[in-house]
Formats: sequence, structure tokens, C-alpha cells
Amino acid sequence: MIPTSEAARVILTHLLEIGVYALVIFGAVLAFRRVFHNKTRPALRFGLWLLLLLRLTVPFTVNSAIHLIVLPASQPTEAVAVRTEASAQPIRPATVTNPTAMPTGAPDAAKAPTEEAQAERAPAAGLGVSQWLVILWAVGAAAFLVRRAWMGGLLAARVRTSARAPDPETQREFRRLCHKMHIRRPVRLMEMADITSPALTIGLRPTVLLPSTLAGADRDQARRFALLHELTHLKRGDDLILLWYGVLRCLWWFHPILWLMEKPFRMDMESACDARAVRGMSRQEKLAYAALLLELSGEGSL
Repeated sequence: MIPTSEAARVILTHLLEIGVYALVIFGAVLAFRRVFHNKTRPALRFGLWLLLLLRLTVPFTVNSAIHLIVLPASQPTEAVAVRTEASAQPIRPATVTNPTAMPTGAPDAAKAPTEEAQAERAPAAGLGVSQWLVILWAVGAAAFLVRRAWMGGLLAARVRTSARAPDPETQREFRRLCHKMHIRRPVRLMEMADITSPALTIGLRPTVLLPSTLAGADRDQARRFALLHELTHLKRGDDLILLWYGVLRCLWWFHPILWLMEKPFRMDMESACDARAVRGMSRQEKLAYAALLLELSGEGSL
């Protein structure tokens, strides 16, 4: 359904205004990270990114007398002024000397205002610029959403064909960690040979993927730390936040900040996850955890 010219103008106004507010928040977050990077907790820095995502999600702004973006109306100002001036003139009753006599041009004169009003109400031929821009935005968003769903389907198919259940000891360790961290969401554990770093799939039914390089009795501690890291992501709801971010990136495909923020956004997410994962660890365990991160940083990211 193609929106009317007025509806398209309203949609574009909201998109542009929200986009400008989001750009201001993006700049403020970057400035905060630069000034207070080593003086604030990682969870606080990551929380600021959530404010930006929330601004892009809420489809309205607080009403005020000041508007950042005001698009011109679809009707010309001169035409509105002429009609306003004409409607302001009082209507004077005509003096009829002979009620039974009708002027010769009366029917045509009576029809003229009605036909003129109908012509004013008739839609203009073709689509306006605002309508074409809204159509372009909707088509782009639909294309990105379809592409994202397609990539998710490819990953699910890859997991089904390449992944396998890990050994019983790893599964028991995984269940112990889930119980210790009070994780109630359903989550699977699978092992894959063609990945180099642990990962957590994004979706309502997440899966923790372990590389085969972490198998074996000599990698018990590294495997436990990897499971702890991914389950901490799950406990924090990072997989759902990434799903939220991915949908917003499809809807706001034209806005550069959704693409520029990805690297610092993910870095702060990982830092917040690591800070929570090492709580209660001894100094030696923290050093071993950091060593695992350094080992996997050359192969991929957790």
C-alpha cells in the first residue's frame, strides 16, 4: 500500500528527526568512551549503546515547539493562501426579484463550484518525491531483512550438517555451569571442527558452539573458560541484544551510524562480558582466562 503524500511526509519527518537525535547520541557515546575509557566499568559503557538502540527503536519523539526537521508541505503555499482568503469572504444572499424566473446560466453556475471542489480533491497524477523516498526505504529494509533471514538459515543448516554432540564430560561441565549461573533458557551445546573460536548463535533457541581444538583432557580449563564466556553472554541477554541490533540495522540501513557503531559496540559488549565472567576468580584463574583470550584472538573472537 502506497502512502499518501501527507503520510509519506510525516514518515520521512519522523525518520530524519530520530536519525538526527541518534547521531547526537552516537557522538556523545564516542566522546564518553574516549574520555572515560579506563575510568568506568565496561557495563556502563555498553549501557550507553543500549540508549542509542532504544532511541532508534522508539518511533516518536517528545512533542515540543522546536523541531529539528521540518519538511515542506505537499501543497503550494500560494494555493492555500488563495483558498483561505476566498473562504474568509462573507457569502451575501442574492436578491431575487422574480422567484419563478431562473437565470439562463444558473445550472452551469451551480455546477461550477462543485466541479472545482472535486478537482481540488482529486489526487495528483503520479507519485511525489516523499512517496518515492518512503517506498525506497521500505524496499531496502525488506531486502536487508530477507538477507538476514537467509544468512541465519544458512548458519542453521551448517550447524545441522557439521555440528555434533560433544563428549559426555563436556556436556556434564556445561550443565553444571548452567545450573551454577541459574540459566533457565533452553540452550544447546554442539562441537564443530570447522570453527576456530567458540560462538553463541543468535535467536530464541541459542546454541553454544565449541571448536574441536578445545576437546581433550589437556584443555579442560580452557574449555571451561570458553563455556563460561559464552554462557555469560547468554545470561546477560547479549544474543537477544544482537538480534535487536541486527533488525535495527535492517530498518535503518541508510543511516551510517548503524554500520560505524558495530566495532565499538561489540568491543564494549565483550569487555562487559569478560568483566562479569571473571568475578570470583583467583588471580591465577584470571591470568589463565586472559591467556585464552589472547590465544583465540589470533584465530577469531569469542
